[in-house]
Amino acid sequence: MAGCWIPGGDYVYPTVAGYVNISSTDGDDAVGGSGARTVFIQGLDSNYDIVNEVFNMDGTNNVTSVNQYLRMICVRVREVGSSGVNEGTISVTQNSLLLSIVEIDDGQCQTALFTVPNNYTGYFLDCYFTSSEDKPIEYEIAYRNLGWSWRSFLEINCYRTSFQHKFAAPIKFSEKTDIRIRAKAGSSSGEVGSGFVLLLIHDDYANDITSMNATQAVREVGSITVSDPENQMLLYVGVILIIAVALAALASGRKW
Repeated sequence: MAGCWIPGGDYVYPTVAGYVNISSTDGDDAVGGSGARTVFIQGLDSNYDIVNEVFNMDGTNNVTSVNQYLRMICVRVREVGSSGVNEGTISVTQNSLLLSIVEIDDGQCQTALFTVPNNYTGYFLDCYFTSSEDKPIEYEIAYRNLGWSWRSFLEINCYRTSFQHKFAAPIKFSEKTDIRIRAKAGSSSGEVGSGFVLLLIHDDYANDITSMNATQAVREVGSITVSDPENQMLLYVGVILIIAVALAALASGRKW
């Protein structure tokens, strides 16, 4: 099986926090260029606390982070030039380890994995799987508590179809838990998609969540999703809706 993210293959997690570098395959993804000028990234530090920053792109040259990262949550293009998109593939690396990638014209990373931040509890609400390939695809959702092994909690087989699974009751995950979706093709290669929705509740508000209007909370969280990325801290009244999506590519040299 392989992780559901753009490069294909297994996603390798860093073992220690470190500085990251960001660069593009296109020189126009730079301050003053026609492509991506600034990129917002958010991740977790060595304590699994949320950290984020905005990078001024420098084309194919590496730009080094101010913060150190143990996990990567999201990478999103912010300001752009005349083309309106990132013109090259943007990569975030820690030493030689690839942590995240934004393909040309995508504007953000697509990865079906997440790590619950420190002082938060995650509630897994639903997930989806899709494939148009003329072959069976096996999907697996697994989690790993800090210091423990990976454990599968859902396995689904799809064949040229889309499938959504909503849980009757949310599955609870404690802080510092890694969650991932992996997939395996029945034969040769192909392309698949998957994603999941996770509700995060800050521990300071856990006892008060029953008094909150959940619909209002989600709607307000949605509003900050499209606002200034510098203000997208995952601390909004202790509640945030995470939607993780990914396309796992098996073709064009990116195989399981």
